Amino acid sequence: MTSRDAWIAAGVAVARGERSGLRCPENDDDVLDVRWLPGPAAGGAGEWRLRCPTCGAQNFVRKGAGG
Repeated sequence: MTSRDAWIAAGVAVARGERSGLRCPENDDDVLDVRWLPGPAAGGAGEWRLRCPTCGAQNFVRKGAGG
């Protein structure tokens, strides 16, 4: 599995509701820190930040107001 595929798999897991135990898709060197970052407008939009505390790799999963 490529790094890109691993990030997609982690994003899908977060979208399904998983928030803990996700390994770093870049180096598998730690568990990802998953945090919700609300958007500027009300309505539930925002994004999930997935960040490895060891190597600093990160990615984001956006969530629209309706989904």
